[in-house]
Amino acid sequence: MATAALLANQHVAQQIAASSPLPAQADHADPTMVGQGKMKLYSFYEPSLVGGEYWIDAFQTISVDAPDPETQKRSVQKRSVFNYLSKPTPPTDPENAVRQVQKFEVVAPQFSIPLDDIDTHYPPDGHQDEGRVLPHVVFNDPHLPWERWPGDEDPFRGPSAGNRESVPWLAVIVFDPEELLLDATEISELKIPTMKVISADGAQPLPTKVPPSGAYPMSVQDYLSINKYSRVAYEKDPLFDDELSISQEGMKAIFPKKDLFKELFGTLDLLEQSKSLAHVRNINTTGMPDAGVGETGLFSVIISRRTGPVNLTVPKTQMAHLISIEHFDETIKRDFHPGPSPPIPAEQAKATRIGLVSLFSWTYTALPPNPVNFLDSMIAIGNSTQVLRPDKEILANVKNANLKKRLDSGYVFSRWRAQTGEETVAFNRGPLVPAPVASPGSDSKWPGSSNYGTDYQILDKDLGVMDVSYSSAWQLGKTLAIADRVFAAALMRFRGLVYNKAASETRTTVSTMNPAGALFESISSHLDKMVDLSKSSPVTPVRLAPPQNKQIAAGINDSVVQPTFQDNLKTETFKQMKAQDLTAGDGAGTAWYNGFNKPVNSDWAVIANWITSKLFLEGIPAQYLIVDPSHLPMERLRFFHIDPNWLDCLIDGALSTCNHADREDDIIRKLIKDGYNEYLQQLQPGGKYTPQTPKFGFILRSAVVKAFPGLHIDIPFPKTVDTTIETRAPISHLTAINDTTLMCLLDRLPEELEKIQLTQPPHQQRFSLGESITPGKDLDPPSVEFELLELVTDKDHIPLGDEGQWDRIPAKPPISSTTVWDPHTRCMDMPELKTLILNNMTKNPQNKSCEFYKDPIVTSLPIALQLNDPCYYLNYKNLTPVYQPQTPRQLWSGPTAGAPTTAPTPPTPALPIASPNLPIAIIPSQPTTAPIQTLTPPHIQTGISTTPTLKGTGPAITGTPHIQYTISIFPDYLPYAKASHPDFTIPTHNTYLMDLIFSIKRTNLPSANDTFSLSSIVLDIPLSPANGKDPVPEPLLKYPYAGPGPRMLSNLRFTVSLNRVGNILQCVLVPRGKTAVSMLDRRLMDLSFKLSQCEIAEIVKPQGVSYPRGSGKTGVVRDLGVVSVGWREGYTFAEGARQGVVGSDAPVAVFKDKGGSDVF
Repeated sequence: MATAALLANQHVAQQIAASSPLPAQADHADPTMVGQGKMKLYSFYEPSLVGGEYWIDAFQTISVDAPDPETQKRSVQKRSVFNYLSKPTPPTDPENAVRQVQKFEVVAPQFSIPLDDIDTHYPPDGHQDEGRVLPHVVFNDPHLPWERWPGDEDPFRGPSAGNRESVPWLAVIVFDPEELLLDATEISELKIPTMKVISADGAQPLPTKVPPSGAYPMSVQDYLSINKYSRVAYEKDPLFDDELSISQEGMKAIFPKKDLFKELFGTLDLLEQSKSLAHVRNINTTGMPDAGVGETGLFSVIISRRTGPVNLTVPKTQMAHLISIEHFDETIKRDFHPGPSPPIPAEQAKATRIGLVSLFSWTYTALPPNPVNFLDSMIAIGNSTQVLRPDKEILANVKNANLKKRLDSGYVFSRWRAQTGEETVAFNRGPLVPAPVASPGSDSKWPGSSNYGTDYQILDKDLGVMDVSYSSAWQLGKTLAIADRVFAAALMRFRGLVYNKAASETRTTVSTMNPAGALFESISSHLDKMVDLSKSSPVTPVRLAPPQNKQIAAGINDSVVQPTFQDNLKTETFKQMKAQDLTAGDGAGTAWYNGFNKPVNSDWAVIANWITSKLFLEGIPAQYLIVDPSHLPMERLRFFHIDPNWLDCLIDGALSTCNHADREDDIIRKLIKDGYNEYLQQLQPGGKYTPQTPKFGFILRSAVVKAFPGLHIDIPFPKTVDTTIETRAPISHLTAINDTTLMCLLDRLPEELEKIQLTQPPHQQRFSLGESITPGKDLDPPSVEFELLELVTDKDHIPLGDEGQWDRIPAKPPISSTTVWDPHTRCMDMPELKTLILNNMTKNPQNKSCEFYKDPIVTSLPIALQLNDPCYYLNYKNLTPVYQPQTPRQLWSGPTAGAPTTAPTPPTPALPIASPNLPIAIIPSQPTTAPIQTLTPPHIQTGISTTPTLKGTGPAITGTPHIQYTISIFPDYLPYAKASHPDFTIPTHNTYLMDLIFSIKRTNLPSANDTFSLSSIVLDIPLSPANGKDPVPEPLLKYPYAGPGPRMLSNLRFTVSLNRVGNILQCVLVPRGKTAVSMLDRRLMDLSFKLSQCEIAEIVKPQGVSYPRGSGKTGVVRDLGVVSVGWREGYTFAEGARQGVVGSDAPVAVFKDKGGSDVF
């Protein structure tokens, strides 16, 4: 199935499972699925076995109650079975024996973690936010923070507090850059292996560049080889001697000062506070980018105990690190002796810094108080919402009404090169448009397919500019198909299979041959007849003469056979597109393949899924979706409709590939579209609707997406809709295009929507210290203002406000900064914070829910909820939604006989309005339907007169240049030819069409007197008369010329095109993109071109031609045809920019003979 259709397909799969008579297989290992919009929290999620070494020691005791063989008295006899090490006498007592144990190791991350385990982190890398924010990391693995024990003794070895909390082995700490800065002396003393310190004289160490995050890369062996007092005490690790000390695993380490480390983790009590900063969230990921329907999301979260600086007046960079606190307990005992201090070793006294294992790091910028936040950003986005086109302020400056209408419809100018080579501009637009676009009507002349894509170009007659939107879509589809090797191979096999089977069936029918089955059935009867003949009396053999009236059957391309072949082709193509039915004779059922059944042809599954993915915009490059940056600025949300014609052209271009057997009309391509259309009209299994395909959507580009990549989107059906009848998936596709942009696709129009709600995801919300921090006056410390949620332990008394939001209360009594937060270390005091929360949940007089909170223990869960910022959302509302039943999407494959003659008029869209207080009323203008033009092939333009004229007024032009070029015309198989020489002739009786070389060479080199510029060269080539009777000069070519046209040989700065005026074919050379080129330019020395596939005219009036003087030959060559080819050179003069045309005094003489050529 197409990955872009994941939401729609999973929705169908759920309905199939719900309607199945078999009970669903419940996976009891997974937590219970939570409802959409709800969340379940766990204070820890410890795995069954944490990382480390284990052993299995097993023995079995067998007891038998039986009589003793000698005394015959009954007694209980015991025997033990176990593995033992002592030899050769087997021990009998398992307690005293040296038993053999089975050792094994549970592997868990220790010095590095896979980046894939990290879901998000906040603030994002490079993001800006308030200093009071508490950075945090969200993991995809709920077990990761507890996969190792941080210490060897309680409370660092498993759950504590009545099995309600457990200390993780991870912690998030934020640092100022200067706190991790090492000078060259410290780098040298620490002997960090990856940092080389070199000085000019070898005496003074030089400063060394610090890594961006302050973390130095090295191996585990390098880290453990550092002075043990300058790193964590890993000596107690069971694997220290055997594995760790020689491990070459890569890692990173930071080196804060020991004084700072002591303030953060200097006591076991401080270390234990880490358990209050880790928890697990179980959420429903429905409505999140690139998530499925009803998927369970288990995420573990680690929050920093330290904030950024809060007393800032200018922004400041912060470095956040996810560190390992494993063996911190031993390090604290070693370096900060809680008891009487023994003598300190010299190497310990010298160690002023300590190396900590950094598992992940990023940088962000702390801002002064009250910066722009999520709420401000979402309000700004809501106020600037519009459809996908330039801002209204930009369009207001466009004065031309026709041009403004085009730009208002989402078009942009793009560079375009015409077939004749000229570079100009054209209109272009992608599949995302600001207003609905109607499909072609049944009587439309819009082609159902194209072999080149130029059929989909539309000329805007008002502006004289070509619209290449659909042509570029066709070319893109062909490019994507060729680049996708799996799709291209499947399409080639599918085409070949249906063509060969249909051709074989047609030949069998036309030749009146018996089918293979009937032939095999007749073998038995023929054998019986042969046996009977062998038993009868001998007779005189008679030779049977074959019938003489049989004729060779017509081929499948014969006009009489074609209807039969096309019927067989349709039958075979549709058969391969069906689902399997083993009860059918040919194995094909009546149902179309839909992704949930088994296809008759596996190649069709690849083709169908590829087409579906493109209807969901999968794999379409971003520059085609957003054709101009002005359509989607940063911090903007843009609504759009999807142009079905654009996608139809893209799919037609893709299906045009791999066509090696069909005729020019490509019947198989149309049949593939028709078969796919049948699938689009078929009801989905287990549902009451046809396959969903997007029609409408929106794109959000904002830093909010980067900060909250799991942004939740909710677009329910209106409350008035009966959900037992309307069972479609509310959202067709939701994906993140990049880290700042997400796109949502719907199969409903905007007038059908009741609301679009964008909400912060429950596992990616911001954590911060209180609501605000007020700086203290004079020398007073700052104070923290808290607003706490009214938490309850009784689910029947949840304190919800009038708008369904959880009630909040101000904390009592007012909190001093020194109570729960130390302004010096910027760290929270978790026991004090727990006391604050418990008192306000049970004793605050403003808390109306005190009687419903009965838990005396404050774990990490209430702390996480209280440190969470409020969950904001942006809501677009439509007060009067109009429900419309689903209309199946259909690919355009050409006009349909008997269909309605007019296309439906698209409704005027009305976008939802934002709430609250965000009045957005957007009515996109309707696109102008441009007529489809039948264009003359670009290299032949009839009726264009090029009679030379002199332009300009005033006195006569002086200094008119003479003819500057000489021209020779000869077949391309000759290396060269002399002009007007009877030995260089063009044969007239040829087997193949001939390519003629028009050699145009400049006579003299450029000089300072050449003050004019070349604007054109025109050659007049006589053609034979169209009616074959009119007397004309000797023609060079037969009428009409139908070749592919001329092309320049070497000088691509010029382009050559053809005009026909009467019986004269004109070759016009003009500069590419310029009006004229100075004759001082040496690149004008050669302007030769080739005219391909010429049919040379017969000689009308044979003549004798004498050799020219100085040729070394004398005499006359008889029976030649003498063709006069005239030419004119057009120039622009410097004075007054006037123009003039210089004609040749003597036309070029081209000689024809009656010989022939078979050169191809």
